[in-house]
Amino acid sequence: MYKKFEEEEPAALNSVWFEHDDPWTIRLTGYELWKGFVQSVPITTEIFDAIVRLLQEEDTSMYKDVAVSTDNGGTCYRHASR
Repeated sequence: MYKKFEEEEPAALNSVWFEHDDPWTIRLTGYELWKGFVQSVPITTEIFDAIVRLLQEEDTSMYKDVAVSTDNGGTCYRHASR
């Protein structure tokens, strides 16, 4: 990913690379992501929120693939043992 950041034009880094609207809008530019993942500075709350949202979507997708119900509002609090 670092190489991808190095190869991008500065104008591309200023465009939105991540956008998610639920439960509130988060928009991150390529530059904000570069700063959070490449530079040695603490990540922002927005980047952390984006990571959590991505992981939640991955969980939901995984649960659907193995036929686990998320009828309780889409939240699965623990993994069921089989």
